[in-house]
Amino acid sequence: MSFACTNSFMAIYGGLRQVGGIGLYFTVYALCLLVTRPLFGHLSDKYGTTKVAVPAMCCFAASFIIVSRSSSLAGFVAAALVAGCGFGATTPLMQSLMFKCVPHTYRGAGSNTTYTGQDAGQLLGPFLAGVVIDALVPVTGSEAAAYSTMWLVMLIPIVAGIVVYLACQPLIKRTQAETAAAEAAARQTAEQKG
Repeated sequence: MSFACTNSFMAIYGGLRQVGGIGLYFTVYALCLLVTRPLFGHLSDKYGTTKVAVPAMCCFAASFIIVSRSSSLAGFVAAALVAGCGFGATTPLMQSLMFKCVPHTYRGAGSNTTYTGQDAGQLLGPFLAGVVIDALVPVTGSEAAAYSTMWLVMLIPIVAGIVVYLACQPLIKRTQAETAAAEAAARQTAEQKG
């Protein structure tokens, strides 16, 4: 939900802040994704998903704080770097985690469920952010201040995601162990028949 706001509102917000060249945000973000995704995959393999995913989600949250306070292109570029590291690591890690939690025969359904959740967030995020902006303009007195506050409000889904992820760790670990055991038993049965 929060990420969808970046795509929907960053250019408008940059214009309201009178920041020229705001498109550089997206260029830096994309380059950061390209560089950091392989790195975070390696770190996840080495240290485990949780030790990489939680800091990555926190980086993504920090990028929203930076954006809400930015009034120069340098601030937006800094936010793009932090967001690229955060969201760029989180998305493939969550996809990888899903693959570890479902049996091999259900990976297509698991992947589709993950993407359905992302699509729902892409639908709801900008709508809810727009509602927040409309509600805040009279309170803050300016559209730019309303957008600035909206970025902080959109921290709520990120923080909720971190809390849910951490709360589900026992379930995730149990599911991973059960899936691994079931796949090992299936392999052993196939070897005995073969």
